[in-house]
Amino acid sequence: MKVDDQDIRSAIKKALDGSVWKKEKKKDKVRKFNEAIELIVNIRDLDLKDPNNRLSIEYALPHPINDPVKACVIADGDMLMQAKTLGYDTIDKDWLQNARTMEKRLVKKMCKKYKFFIARADLMRLVAPSLGRYLAPVNKMPIPQPNGFSVIAPTSNLKDSVDKFKSVTRIIIKKAPLIQLKIGHKKMNEEQIIENALALVHFLLQKLPRGQDNIRSLFVKTTMGHPINLAKAGEA
Repeated sequence: MKVDDQDIRSAIKKALDGSVWKKEKKKDKVRKFNEAIELIVNIRDLDLKDPNNRLSIEYALPHPINDPVKACVIADGDMLMQAKTLGYDTIDKDWLQNARTMEKRLVKKMCKKYKFFIARADLMRLVAPSLGRYLAPVNKMPIPQPNGFSVIAPTSNLKDSVDKFKSVTRIIIKKAPLIQLKIGHKKMNEEQIIENALALVHFLLQKLPRGQDNIRSLFVKTTMGHPINLAKAGEA
């Protein structure tokens, strides 16, 4: 599929316009909650049985999309104390060591509560056996550099590490060829949403082996709105 920047702009404008309920002689209505804006990408001709073709990446967009950040900090020692002082929810070393004996229901509930888990690097040896079976299926396992930002060094500035996730969206292509990526929300400036979308699409095209030829279709939609097909976005 040929991906054109102007089509991306047109699709976002149509998605935003279509999310407003309009009726003749009536005031325009918008939903009371802040709808997310997503990019839906359908991948083709990509052999996902080959590990080299699978993607698990945390990508930092130009403009924030997650505020506040729903994150849990996995730490110990000074970093744990710092996290608590800053008001972050935390998991410590003792919790990780006891997790395998806890009720599955409680662990699953905790994993569902957060969008991101940010772990100190030396604790990943405990994260994998205690939380891996819960976090991996829902694509929440901390991702180390160079593909992610959620595994951090003990000397990292914790506030900066967490704040980075205000702009992070996760690109996960493992089993299904369809991915939905958050690029913004209704309260954002329209141009910021467009810039996020353009940056993400260009990045994704660089990562796919055959670039545009690996894209079957692209859609933009708001949470409650109808998907707008980029292939038809420029049509009158």
